[in-house]
Amino acid sequence: MNLILNGYRLFKMGIVRLQMYLVCPDKIVNFHKKLVPLLNYIILLTIAYKQTGLP
Repeated sequence: MNLILNGYRLFKMGIVRLQMYLVCPDKIVNFHKKLVPLLNYIILLTIAYKQTGLP
């Protein structure tokens, strides 16, 4: 239950941040520069996790 609440809070914060970024185009560019490496990192982690064969 706590995990769901934390996830929801992060989700809400993400939406608020997205709305802020939509207001300012310069921030969108910076946001993408940070987001792309993060997504690549998450994908690499997922692949590594699957290769270990853990449940």
